[in-house]
Amino acid sequence: MSSTQLGEMLKQAQTAQLSHPVPVLRAREIDRWASSKDYESLVQNRSVYYDAETTKKGGWRNW
Repeated sequence: MSSTQLGEMLKQAQTAQLSHPVPVLRAREIDRWASSKDYESLVQNRSVYYDAETTKKGGWRNW
């Protein structure tokens, strides 16, 4: 839609009054970020470990 000037104007008109962009636009940006080298390096450089003293209650582990 935003490949033309008219499409860009329509998108701006639809999202101008919103506190958050349309969910489709948000999803697109998340997908772009998840496909980026920045995200890849962040994931590769982060070591994840679990605390052995975490209680079993609630089903979540202590990250």
